[in-house]
Amino acid sequence: MEYLSYLNDLFEKNKNDDYAPKMSKYMRNQFQFYGINSPQRTKILQQFLQENGLPKPEKLSEILAIMWEKPQREWQYAALYIFQKIIKKSKNDFLELAESLIIQKSWWDTIDTIAPTIVGEILLYLPEKKEEYTEKWALSDNFWLKRTSIIFQLHYKSKTNTDLLEKYILLNIESKEFFIQKAIGWALRQYARIDKEFVKNFVKKNENLSSLSKREALKHI
Repeated sequence: MEYLSYLNDLFEKNKNDDYAPKMSKYMRNQFQFYGINSPQRTKILQQFLQENGLPKPEKLSEILAIMWEKPQREWQYAALYIFQKIIKKSKNDFLELAESLIIQKSWWDTIDTIAPTIVGEILLYLPEKKEEYTEKWALSDNFWLKRTSIIFQLHYKSKTNTDLLEKYILLNIESKEFFIQKAIGWALRQYARIDKEFVKNFVKKNENLSSLSKREALKHI
């Protein structure tokens, strides 16, 4: 696609063959990398957008699908960077697109951007969609969707819907999956910045929380 050709050139020009294997190893060798670190990637993307601009919202799904198919992980990071920029400008319903990215090439690095900064942002301007999607995800067999339902409110602070937070944690409280237990602890720890008593009481009355979730939840209390 012509829109992405300049970004491809920038990635190729700035790749680091020494650093790439280390980045891949950190992600358990699941993905290839150009070896471009986060600050450098941000500069590249700023340069790219200054030259090309953001895509039109109606083209976003097509462009992100192409980026998601690329083997180097920097393409997925770039896709999410563009996605975040778009939703700041356009209040479109991109929840189906977000869901499709959650379940493809899934790992914590992309999920932990999509859930709070993309899904979380979209559901702030489309609150009527909140329970429809997040409850479906909380009940899903896909644990990355489950994780998303638990952590999408990470940045909500006092806007956090504690009924939903509690509901989705309880739906998944028996999970043995590390990424679910960690998500539960993370969500509670984050909300403890707003209401420590809520978190302390929640942990106290739910003795079947995993030790990992409890430890994470109470870390700063």
